[in-house]
Amino acid sequence: MKIATWNVNSVKARLPTVLEVLKAIDCDVVCLQELKCETDAFPYMEVEDLGWTCAVQGQKSYNGVALLSKYPLEDIQAGLPGNENDDQARYIEALVMAEAPIRVGGLYLPNGNPAPGDKYNYKLAWIERLKKRARELLATEEPFVLAGDYNCILDNRAHQYTFWDYQGGAFPKDHGIRIDHILCSPQATDRLETISIYKPARALDKPSDHVPVIGTFR
Repeated sequence: MKIATWNVNSVKARLPTVLEVLKAIDCDVVCLQELKCETDAFPYMEVEDLGWTCAVQGQKSYNGVALLSKYPLEDIQAGLPGNENDDQARYIEALVMAEAPIRVGGLYLPNGNPAPGDKYNYKLAWIERLKKRARELLATEEPFVLAGDYNCILDNRAHQYTFWDYQGGAFPKDHGIRIDHILCSPQATDRLETISIYKPARALDKPSDHVPVIGTFR
């Protein structure tokens, strides 16, 4: 099973590129972020025509996340638990009913800039909610992944980038950062075979500034 995460930076504005990349990476599950459209405005027809089942939590002009799956989805949860007043569309989770089922959470973690400030405080609070949800899932001892745009740089692993800014010729110069990640539970890690970054997506016409990260699981 191949599970990918990708910040598309507006699914409707970049729809031809999105569809091209979805075909090229040939995954079973894809977590999309930064849809920048309301739930009802998601391009269901075009995506479903490629064989995907879609679970979407959209938001007008900002944020927005989706789970695309070649398998049925059960127990779909839109929104990260822990704050009923949070109206930002940043988290969606479901059980992927493959032969060996796996739970997948797709997330778009807040940027947090500027810091200090309200946005940074919101980011820290959101991270605490995510950690709580991860602890709940760990207690089930079932395989799961939390994949998405974390807006966090974990280490200095050179030239393993997932984001190149549009400004200053960042992509031709390979001046990137790695902020898109697939976090795995121990049970999912046991099934993990490879992780790869689909860099060709950044060189396409009208690309996102992010590229897919793909995990291959037994």
